[in-house]
Amino acid sequence: MKEFQEKKKIKKITHSKLFLAVLVFFIFILFNASRDLYHKRERVLFLKESADAEYAKIQEKNKILDEKIDSLETPYGVEKLVREKYNVIAPGEEVVIVLDREIEKDQIIIKKTSWENFIDFIKSLF
Repeated sequence: MKEFQEKKKIKKITHSKLFLAVLVFFIFILFNASRDLYHKRERVLFLKESADAEYAKIQEKNKILDEKIDSLETPYGVEKLVREKYNVIAPGEEVVIVLDREIEKDQIIIKKTSWENFIDFIKSLF
């Protein structure tokens, strides 16, 4: 008989409105926590993908820089770098200047730069 009364007390407690309200409250807290974890997981996956893409770019840049370093170890690579950076010519080489030209009916007209056009305009004012 005592067992029957204890089961009745447990049933009375578990089926009370207060117990159900507390249970719903805890379920709501767990739902919000799991939803926040899901959003954090999505954000981490996005950041991981962007980090992987950036890592691939850095690896590509590293490969290019390694190739440049390897080319600088050869005499040809050093000469190429010096010619590009310092505008140096080798002995016996000459410089050729090429002008922009337009040909109209057997006449050669040299194009003027915008700076030369501006100076001509100023000279025409005086």
